[in-house]
Amino acid sequence: MARYTIERGYKKKSVKGNPKAALIFIAFIISLVTVGLHYPIGSKETPVSEKVSALPQESLKITEPLPWPTYGQAAYGVNGDGVLAVSDDTSKPVPMASLAKVITALAIMQEKPLKAGEEGPLITFTDEDVSSYNDYLAKDGSVTLVEVNKQMTQRQAMQAMLMQSSNNMADTLARWAFGSIDNYSNYANKMLNELGMTQTAVGDDASGFSPKNISTAHELTQLGLAYMKNPVLAEIAKSPDLTLPVAGPVRNYNSVANKEGLVGVKVGNTDEAGRCFIMANVRGDTISVVTVLGADHLATAIADAEKLLSVGDKAYDQLPKAN
Repeated sequence: MARYTIERGYKKKSVKGNPKAALIFIAFIISLVTVGLHYPIGSKETPVSEKVSALPQESLKITEPLPWPTYGQAAYGVNGDGVLAVSDDTSKPVPMASLAKVITALAIMQEKPLKAGEEGPLITFTDEDVSSYNDYLAKDGSVTLVEVNKQMTQRQAMQAMLMQSSNNMADTLARWAFGSIDNYSNYANKMLNELGMTQTAVGDDASGFSPKNISTAHELTQLGLAYMKNPVLAEIAKSPDLTLPVAGPVRNYNSVANKEGLVGVKVGNTDEAGRCFIMANVRGDTISVVTVLGADHLATAIADAEKLLSVGDKAYDQLPKAN
């Protein structure tokens, strides 16, 4: 820990024989000690607890049956009220595939915040980024082409990660924002812990390719609500296909479900996780979100998510609300 010298940046003044000055001096020392206990001098890190918004209290519940899928897990929630209904089997954490990129995006937006319309700083690709691209390509993962010393803005990199579900770009962003994948993993797991998410864990990548990234439909729905609350991330979810530097055309794979207020938040697909989908319905200020895990086909996950949103929203509209 760096030491703080009282003379640094200040002119030495005598407090001898001046009771008022002495009291001010003592108060100043106490404030330095208090601050030092919480924020070590020389550290630029802001405690995660000060950055993470508390999740809504889940006081409302939908008691009537919803059309739950016969496979995997599913959950339904609404902004401001949290998760209101879950399928029977949501207690066991399972691999979440690329839905983990929702966590990556939330962590990056807290460490390197963007405002709506901002591009953010430029990210220069390194040999490590190219190696990551090649590794994921060899494993048949979703990738975005990068070249050494070429650049993308933070927003463009996040568009590639979220829209194209780029595994290498997720790891590139994590290294850029946190210094290493290990640092990212520690930060993200601390953030999840602060949110009270005991069944979600980030493993040894930022992409979700590893089956060590686990969660439940319940907690992923909470994360989906937090994602849609962020104006930059919500805008990316609604974005059409685009063209990025080096990579060229980039498709928004999530937008296959976008229509009349429906927004595809994130798709996921690995052998261990099956086909997974987070989907939202935006109705003015009311945003409802569903998560479906473990389908055999993406089309099945999308159809079931849309059905859950439709029936869930009707049931939610009939619940008594507090004034």
